Amino acid sequence: MMILISRNSFCCQFSSLSLGMSQSHQVRKTEVELLFLGSKLSNSTILTTKATMNSQVKCSLSQSGQLITNSKAVERKMIKKVGKREQHLWKRRDSAGSGRKALNLVRIVSGLPNEKEAVYGALDKWTAWETEFPLIAAAKALRILRKRSQWKRVIQVAKWMLSKGQGATMGTYDILLLAFDMDQRVDEAESLWNMILHVHTRSISKRLFSRMISLYDHHNVQDKITETWRSWV
Repeated sequence: MMILISRNSFCCQFSSLSLGMSQSHQVRKTEVELLFLGSKLSNSTILTTKATMNSQVKCSLSQSGQLITNSKAVERKMIKKVGKREQHLWKRRDSAGSGRKALNLVRIVSGLPNEKEAVYGALDKWTAWETEFPLIAAAKALRILRKRSQWKRVIQVAKWMLSKGQGATMGTYDILLLAFDMDQRVDEAESLWNMILHVHTRSISKRLFSRMISLYDHHNVQDKITETWRSWV
């Protein structure tokens, strides 16, 4: 009886040793496969895949004592790791509230008397609680005023923006020149145009040249048309 027990114990130890050697061989085989794929994977991907596979390699004994591993699951896991990485999507800045601010600005200036102090004071209050200048809302307000043909308000709002050092763009200049044209203020349009020529010598859009030529044509200033055309060409 003593000999039989020792023999059984020895067989169990031998089976455990064989199982451990087979499992070690399987893990070693997995490491060789990873090295073969090293030229296609980054180091971080290899380490991640290796750790995942080591945790996924599970051994079990069948009734006949053979080693069984879930190699198909390991292969699927490895293919999934090699797949495309997810692209990071940057969030766009939310400007949904600019439309409401623009309409509020239009409502404010539309009910004011035609006095510079009153308009500028109301515009300053409009931006009093803003952490930064609401440039998008102001630009939308200018477009709304333009559609409503409120040229005096366009001029007042645009001049106020420029006095704050904001909105000095070709789009603002174009709306302001159009407002000067429609409000019969050719002298102010020429002053603005000369400033644009002086400051933005090489970056003036063709649209502004066309705007000034149209303005001079509307007010029958033929010599200025020729001069502006030569500057354009």
